[in-house]
Amino acid sequence: MSGFLWRRQGHSWKRLWCVLKDRVLYFYKASEDVAALEAIPVVGYKIKVPTEDVDGADHSTVFKLTHFNVRKEGDLTYHVDDSTRTITFHAEDSTSSKQWIEVLIDAATIEAEPVKTECTL
Repeated sequence: MSGFLWRRQGHSWKRLWCVLKDRVLYFYKASEDVAALEAIPVVGYKIKVPTEDVDGADHSTVFKLTHFNVRKEGDLTYHVDDSTRTITFHAEDSTSSKQWIEVLIDAATIEAEPVKTECTL
């Protein structure tokens, strides 16, 4: 998916061309740019939708990507601390926002392998 999103920076918004490809969200200054300004692998991020407006943006167009600072050891995952990385966006309208939310949830979700069980009767 691709399109313009506004990314929150401080208390203002910066309009960027965004491309979600292979579970990575790329940011460009313009749609015709070849080199990305930034790339964020979205696997493991949670998508949150605020219930109130954010810095002048209608809450129906706003969504947030949030990732906790975690460490994995073997099969266990530990929260290292309570710090998070949160990136706030708003889309042009609520329909576009819903589309972005759907594809980002899908891209961020880690598919668990089926649990193998054996049963002897």
